[in-house]
Amino acid sequence: MAQAIGHDAPSDIVIDRVPAPSQAEFERRYLHASQPAIFTDVVPRWKAWGRWSRDYFRQVWGKHRAQVMLTSGRNVQYDPNRSYAFREMPMGEALDRLERGSEDGAYLMLPLERYLPGLLDDVEVPSYCNARPGFRTRLWINAADIGTPLHRDFSENLIAQVRGTKQLILYPPEAAHSLYAFQRRSPVPGFSPVNAEVPDPVRFPRSVDARRVVVTLHAGEMLFLPSRWWHQVRSIEPSLNINFWWAAGVYEKIIRVAERLGLKASV
Repeated sequence: MAQAIGHDAPSDIVIDRVPAPSQAEFERRYLHASQPAIFTDVVPRWKAWGRWSRDYFRQVWGKHRAQVMLTSGRNVQYDPNRSYAFREMPMGEALDRLERGSEDGAYLMLPLERYLPGLLDDVEVPSYCNARPGFRTRLWINAADIGTPLHRDFSENLIAQVRGTKQLILYPPEAAHSLYAFQRRSPVPGFSPVNAEVPDPVRFPRSVDARRVVVTLHAGEMLFLPSRWWHQVRSIEPSLNINFWWAAGVYEKIIRVAERLGLKASV
């Protein structure tokens, strides 16, 4: 089992860990306030809770094509000039590479609409995001002690942990300057060169004192991660989760205008 990142000094960012609220309360307390929260009673109601495992995916979906991000050592392979390194292979082969723990490993990241649309029958898409503009979903399967670089998404995000434990280092949107975010013209404008696990006081001095919070997401929990919140993620145990992205606020308006003009927009 991987070692946890550890906890910082007490943070002024408070993350509620509560049963899922009503739609109105979710929007008031969390969505409109751009406030992360963990909901404790959603995932255990799903068919996926008692069904999904590596063995299940190998037996039922092993011959289906899967999209993977390549890993090297303890991290996803990532080039700041090109983003992640993706590859397609049968799911069974991807799981073999994941379990071998080789230098050239695999982190499964599957857009379900493209690869495994039937898998959504095993979950209940939360009302917070169901049928919303920009809705997308991904399945993530990875080994223990695999990390992703510090980045942000412009969509709202619900991360549902079905198996294992993940630890996330979160920074609010206004921390972008302190995190030396890549410029908009960069190939990866939503990423930061800072390693949040070990901020470098020489290369990135502003990052050392940036406001942040460390969160542990356990199996059966769902994290609401608002738009533009920075996050760096590491799996503490072998992990399996699904997430839901959707657009709200100004990004929802952009998508609706694009749809009226017959254009395709994504966030």
